[in-house]
Amino acid sequence: MPNTQPEQVSYGETAAVLLFHRRDEQVDRRVEHVVRRAVHDRLVVLIDYVDRDGSGTRREVEPSGLVRGTDGWYLVGWCRLRGDGRAFRLDRISHAQLTDQAAIVRVIRDLMPDVPPGPAQS
Repeated sequence: MPNTQPEQVSYGETAAVLLFHRRDEQVDRRVEHVVRRAVHDRLVVLIDYVDRDGSGTRREVEPSGLVRGTDGWYLVGWCRLRGDGRAFRLDRISHAQLTDQAAIVRVIRDLMPDVPPGPAQS
C-alpha cells in the first residue's frame, strides 16, 4: 500500500518523478537519489547489489528506467557484468555511485519483455 505523501523530485523544466513506497519498503534515500539521477542523465551507475540468496556483487549498470513491481521498485538496465538486461530491486542496492560514462539508450521492453506495457505503449 503506498504512502499517502509521495516524494516528488524535479529535474529542471524537463521532468518530475513521483515514487510511492510501500510502508514496509526500506530503500536507502541516497541510493534512490543516485539511481534517479543515473536514469535521468543516462549515466552508468555502479551498484552494490544483494540478490535474493544473499550473495553480493558489484555491478555496472546502464540504466533504462524505473519500474514498479508488486514487491517494490526496480532499476531496469543493461548489466555489464552479466552482459544482459536485468532488473535490480532498489531495496537490495546497498550503495550506488554515478560514473561519468554515458549509458547506451535501450528500451525497457527490449531488456525485460515481461514488463507490461505502460499507458503510452497500449
